[in-house]
Amino acid sequence: MASVCSVVSNSSRTWAACVVTDSWKLLLINVYMPYEDGDERSDEFVYVLSLIENIIGNNSDCHVILGGDFNVDFNRQRNHTVF
Repeated sequence: MASVCSVVSNSSRTWAACVVTDSWKLLLINVYMPYEDGDERSDEFVYVLSLIENIIGNNSDCHVILGGDFNVDFNRQRNHTVF
């Protein structure tokens, strides 16, 4: 038997839930990142990444599945893809 609880993210760009059984915990995170549109979206992009980091950090005892719409093409050289 599994129980599911919602994880508060305080953002319309992220949704998370924790699935708990007797033997494991799974954190599911869905994200809708801002699209690439110049420097003005970079702050929002970084903010959403920090939200995801906090959600994972606050649930460090869980396995994590992160998915969604990242709105980025890693083959292009843009602000969101520079490492």
